[in-house]
Amino acid sequence: MLKASSKVHSEQRRLVLEQLNKSRIPTLLGGDFNVSNHVTLVEQFAQEGYRSVQTKEVTWRRMPYVLDHIFFDRQLQLVSHAVVPTLSSDHHLLVADMAFAQ
Repeated sequence: MLKASSKVHSEQRRLVLEQLNKSRIPTLLGGDFNVSNHVTLVEQFAQEGYRSVQTKEVTWRRMPYVLDHIFFDRQLQLVSHAVVPTLSSDHHLLVADMAFAQ
């Protein structure tokens, strides 16, 4: 949640992670997570084996936050990514090219 600690509001993400962890196929999850301090968000997903394609470039126009993420599991590997400015949203576009892990 914006302007709140993501450590306090981790329950919804825990429920999502429970569902993701049931997957037996290569899995990714993308979206606007609305967590202004994204470090604890990324740590929570990392504890379950998911990495974010990027954690440095700002993805929201209104404030300098990294709100948008694409998380992926160990069955995938990141080939490349980009944060692409767009006029059609208040968020920049996050794009990732993935491959199956070797």
